[in-house]
Amino acid sequence: MNETFPEMKSEIYGDRLFPLLRWIIIIILTGAGVGLLVGLITAMITGPVSSIIIFFFLFIITGSLTGFLIYETVGLKDQRIYNILVNDKGISFLNREDTTIFEIKYEDLAFNAEGYKQDILSVSSGIGKSSSFKMNLCVFIKGKDQKIRKRFVNFNSIPLKNKYALMGHFLKGVRLFRPELNIDPRVYRDFYLDEKSLRFDPEIRRKDFIIKAISITVAFLILILVFYYTG
Repeated sequence: MNETFPEMKSEIYGDRLFPLLRWIIIIILTGAGVGLLVGLITAMITGPVSSIIIFFFLFIITGSLTGFLIYETVGLKDQRIYNILVNDKGISFLNREDTTIFEIKYEDLAFNAEGYKQDILSVSSGIGKSSSFKMNLCVFIKGKDQKIRKRFVNFNSIPLKNKYALMGHFLKGVRLFRPELNIDPRVYRDFYLDEKSLRFDPEIRRKDFIIKAISITVAFLILILVFYYTG
């Protein structure tokens, strides 16, 4: 298909700030770990057993967290997502060197394996009682084994300025290259997209935020009244 479909790349908040904050946290945790180690040694010499146990467990927790952050920052740097690219092939998640970590191609998208009419869905980020207002874009992918699996398209892995514009561009590609797939109308509402143009509409988001704020306020006031009259 010789269609013109421009690529769109992510715009990131705090491109340099977040790595700096990560290292600041590592330094703070390292300092805390050293302090706890000194406290542990002191407790082993002079303190009671309870102090030794407390310092030991705090040191283990702090040391483990520090080690995990260092490993994630240094050891997994090539597997961390730094950019997202949407083009005529699909959506690619890229590392700092713009090498593809993984991708979702339009050609691999499949019909809903769960028997529903919609093939592109918006699904809550939680399940049951843990469900939330935050929604994820959900697609179905046919793997090399020909099995169809549900997959979330995670636009929340990095702080994006143009998250909803990227979503809209990806859905525009779905419409263009896989027109036989059905997009759930709720996707447009949940991700603040104009249904016809698939462009991000800040007015839709503003109205949604107002409704959610009112709902939370009313629920809070009802809770206060319940406690007031039953307390």
